[in-house]
Amino acid sequence: MSDDGQALIFSLAPARVGYGGYTKADRYRDFRAVFFGEASEVQKERVLFQILAESDIMGDPVGSDTHDTYRRLGRREVGVNLLAILTNEPQPDNLVPTTLAENTTNG
Repeated sequence: MSDDGQALIFSLAPARVGYGGYTKADRYRDFRAVFFGEASEVQKERVLFQILAESDIMGDPVGSDTHDTYRRLGRREVGVNLLAILTNEPQPDNLVPTTLAENTTNG
């Protein structure tokens, strides 16, 4: 994990449920504000932390059996990809068009 990713995790750590009076009801309101309403910057950060925490990127990926290990690795992959997107700004030379012009003439 990059230094940026680790710094992000540590800065968001106080947003976990049970820390500083943050409750499950607060988490519910934060998610609803982010996905269905107008969220504050604090709410956005807390929701991001909750998503990263659920992906368990800092935990042990080895489970009790192979099925559990694959499940953990899948969850971790989501968190790692999210962190990569958030911490690695693409360079203009690396940008690829999302659609290609199509030749629609019959010829």
